[in-house]
Amino acid sequence: NPTYATECGSCHYAYPPALLPAGAWSAMLKDLPHHFGDDATVAEPTRTELEAWLVANASRRSEGAASLRITEAGWWRGEHDEIPASWAKDPAIRSFANCPACHTGAARGSFREGEIRIPGHGGWDD
Repeated sequence: NPTYATECGSCHYAYPPALLPAGAWSAMLKDLPHHFGDDATVAEPTRTELEAWLVANASRRSEGAASLRITEAGWWRGEHDEIPASWAKDPAIRSFANCPACHTGAARGSFREGEIRIPGHGGWDD
């Protein structure tokens, strides 16, 4: 979605909508003035367009009350449970929310294991 890439991707990695359930995306888009400590307010027609697209393409996982943080989702924790928390402090990674730091295919929505390159540690083989 070009609007999503422009509006959201201008500040951070534009996360694929399937990483969060619809309710989380709706909650996030309804509180853009307080978007993780920043004011991410956009014009109402743009907000409505973004919410509709994100909800239509959201995860179909059922995890109960979903966090707005992808890194707090149960499925995410399960996929990353073997990775030491200290790796997120590496300047090349900065945060586990920085998917493209390790997932070389993240920009095109691919998170395949064979495409993982962890800075300072190489590939990943689970």
